[in-house]
Amino acid sequence: EAVMDTSMTDLDPGEVLLELDMVGTDNRRLVVAMSGTVSQVAADLDTMMAALEDASRRMAERELLDPSFGGCLT
Repeated sequence: EAVMDTSMTDLDPGEVLLELDMVGTDNRRLVVAMSGTVSQVAADLDTMMAALEDASRRMAERELLDPSFGGCLT
């Protein structure tokens, strides 16, 4: 289970800094920072979400085939 924190800081008028900080139970850390106009950051976040959904789908498919997850890799 990961610990996650999100913060948003206002920069210049109409610009923000969005920071996502995630730490896994094994202490692996992922920090993502996006800055720009609100619409740019929102678009970047949408793009990242789509990439994560695709990666999650691919991992689920791989788990079905991977013997270490109970699947059958043939």
